[in-house]
Amino acid sequence: MKTELRKKLYEETKKKHEKVENTFNFSEGISNSKLEVFYKSILNSRIKYQELFHELEKQLLLKTFNSSLISSLQKDLNDYDTNIETTKPNKELNCNSFAIGVFYVFAGSAMGARLLRKMALEHNPPIHSHYITELINTSKSQMKSLGCLLSNDNLIEKEVIEGANEAFSTINKYANLEYKRKHKNIESA
Repeated sequence: MKTELRKKLYEETKKKHEKVENTFNFSEGISNSKLEVFYKSILNSRIKYQELFHELEKQLLLKTFNSSLISSLQKDLNDYDTNIETTKPNKELNCNSFAIGVFYVFAGSAMGARLLRKMALEHNPPIHSHYITELINTSKSQMKSLGCLLSNDNLIEKEVIEGANEAFSTINKYANLEYKRKHKNIESA
């Protein structure tokens, strides 16, 4: 993996990454309500980028695990009323650099999944998550794929960063929409 690019990606996306973490606020603890918002916003985001991930898999002959992770999210959301927005990414699908930036965000989320699983299992009663388990199970493979992608000399650095920042913004947007929806439902009850 290109160390310089990875460092630059981290620095250039840090503010948006922190904004997403603050939106979910898992540092203050875990709850079914927070997990519901998390699942819905990640599911909406993964569906938005599904074609992008599919193109990466097809063109570069690698696995992003997006389809299996979407299935796991859907299992976790069976008990919730789920509205899925199916919007398209802002970039053309043939822009591998942008897609790799998006993949960077989702592959990187596997690292935080270990902490979430620990918190969920310590919750009373314990919360079991198909998605978090699947994310952890695929994390090594995702990180290996990411390493291969980021070592490509043909990447357009600016577009990789743009893709990562858009992915963080998308997750945050869906989370905020879901929090507003939940708040509106509480007010009308």
